[in-house]
Amino acid sequence: MISAENYAADATLVGLTPYVAKLEQRNNTFKSLLNTRDEETAAATGSAHIAVKDARAGIDRIYARTRNRVNSYVDEDAPNPALDAFVAQLNVITKRFNTLAAHHHKKGGNKEGGGETE
Repeated sequence: MISAENYAADATLVGLTPYVAKLEQRNNTFKSLLNTRDEETAAATGSAHIAVKDARAGIDRIYARTRNRVNSYVDEDAPNPALDAFVAQLNVITKRFNTLAAHHHKKGGNKEGGGETE
């Protein structure tokens, strides 16, 4: 698992700190919306569903910026062990998210976001 302590210096070095903070904040907002949404409220107003979709879209935008920034530092000709370890862990997390999203999609939800870093 990616640990803030393990990669804080690397994230700062490559300028990912603002993206990480935004991603964490938006993920927390999304979790809160998802945890408070219930079927009755969603069916009655539709607003809970829209709020969750909007939050997810915001997370996806920040994730895409982060992924693009990380990809810009990946150099196949000059490997960087710390960056390679970070990318490997990010890919594990992304794969886990994509698996959960695909499972949700099969149940009738929407599959959004994702994409491995490398």
